[in-house]
Amino acid sequence: MMGNRILITGGAGFIGSFLGDHFLGRGDTVRILDNLDPQVHSGGKPDYLAPDAELVENIVPIASVVFFAVVAICFYEWHGFRS
Repeated sequence: MMGNRILITGGAGFIGSFLGDHFLGRGDTVRILDNLDPQVHSGGKPDYLAPDAELVENIVPIASVVFFAVVAICFYEWHGFRS
């Protein structure tokens, strides 16, 4: 059985990085969305992020991304698309 695809917003932070490790450990595919704010991540991508997680550095406010992700999921579910 194939694992789930997981999106973690703010995944380069303390809690998000642990969530990423957890999901990767159970066989899921993890994508981390984070703006890597220089005030928090002055050195860029943190060394503690799992190398198997895909990091997407964004400049769009997280709320906008989450809104469009929810709309896409609802559209997908309502129309019954399956791979």
